Amino acid sequence: MAYEIDGRVEADAAACHTPITDAPITLLDVNGTVLDETRSDASGHFFVSVHHPDAIETMVLQLDQDDPTVPVTLRVQATGYPIKTVSLRLPRPVHGKEYRVALVEKNACK
Repeated sequence: MAYEIDGRVEADAAACHTPITDAPITLLDVNGTVLDETRSDASGHFFVSVHHPDAIETMVLQLDQDDPTVPVTLRVQATGYPIKTVSLRLPRPVHGKEYRVALVEKNACK
């Protein structure tokens, strides 16, 4: 099992939903430890995962009955944009879950 996050990086309101290519993506745990790094592809798509057994074990130990999720942070750095951080709470190791990372607020692209 592994924690896997699929996502897409998109442009701002001037070019809503236009993919941003070659943006560095970093997945971090609550202590700021880098779990995985990648770059977005030609369609803005990225994939980060946590396969290290010790990191997964630590994350699974954080799961409990009151809040069965673990916090992680995605950091996106796209040329011409400020660094965007997105806090996520992952329920358990999953596959096939896509998280959209837009670089501006949703209502700006209506």
